Amino acid sequence: MMRTSTRSLLLIALVAGAASTAHAKDDACGGLHERVRRIYDFIPAKSDAALRTKKSKEMDVFWKWVEATPAAVLCLPAELTRADANAFFLFDGATLLDKSSTRPADKQAAAAAVARADLESVDPYEYLRFGRKLACAGADTSGIAKTLLGRASFDVDAFREPHLIKLSRRDALLFLLAPLTPAQYRPAFTRWLTERTFPAAQGELIEVAAYLLDSDLQQVLAGLAAQKNLSDEERKQLTTLLDLEKKTGRKTKLTRAEYQARVEKARRELHLEVESDDELRDLKEQVDAADLPLLKETGRNILCNSSLNQHAVENYALVGQLLQVALSVQAKKH
Repeated sequence: MMRTSTRSLLLIALVAGAASTAHAKDDACGGLHERVRRIYDFIPAKSDAALRTKKSKEMDVFWKWVEATPAAVLCLPAELTRADANAFFLFDGATLLDKSSTRPADKQAAAAAVARADLESVDPYEYLRFGRKLACAGADTSGIAKTLLGRASFDVDAFREPHLIKLSRRDALLFLLAPLTPAQYRPAFTRWLTERTFPAAQGELIEVAAYLLDSDLQQVLAGLAAQKNLSDEERKQLTTLLDLEKKTGRKTKLTRAEYQARVEKARRELHLEVESDDELRDLKEQVDAADLPLLKETGRNILCNSSLNQHAVENYALVGQLLQVALSVQAKKH
């Protein structure tokens, strides 16, 4: 009788196990697609209340099935990339994927799906909230920003107790782009600015580019300002936004150590405490180029971890004034 080695038996077992796993995934993917096709065959914005209620119950069951079926979670990214995917499923499925997986690739798949989703069927606040969550998790959400820029308008007007929330498209772009790394947002943003990809939103793009406080984008804005075919309004806007905050040399009782403690506290508590214009000017006098990493981290923390409302934008803008000084000092050193 021919003897089978232990190594051969192990190899046979591994091959059989891999085949079984692949078969299970194929079954799960087929089951997922069939459920998606059957359940997501409607657009909420174009459906009556009765249908929305019926579908909501079906989606609840679907979510529970996916969460209890690990192989189905693995199939979700591919389902979200289908060219014929239901426009509402692109958002709902992306939300389900984000809840079910911590893999960076799945966060990116969710961001790509949201960029293609039907905004008319999604509450603007929830759309922006989820987009911000993905951006702060490391996904490149510039595609979602591009979707907002392609619309005639976008704003958030919502009530989330105890706040009445009003955010403009400029604010939304800030939440979607500022948490990203420069390598993520720079290529697309530079192209949109220089090619005037969204002419109706050019003013908003210029403003957001300035608020991102990125030295490379500052150079892009400077290049735009040098063009001869600018409108008076656009030239004035660029001139104002390119004028970085400068130190005045004023005397202040605030020490460098006290300033650093204030910024570190703002990083932790998501709020820079400033009680007067004089106090803000004192803080600016202590800024150094070496503060750029801490100030940028503080700004990112504010946008990612504060409540999604206009107060977060205001707090970010306050830290941004210190960032402007840091950039000015850095430019002077070079």
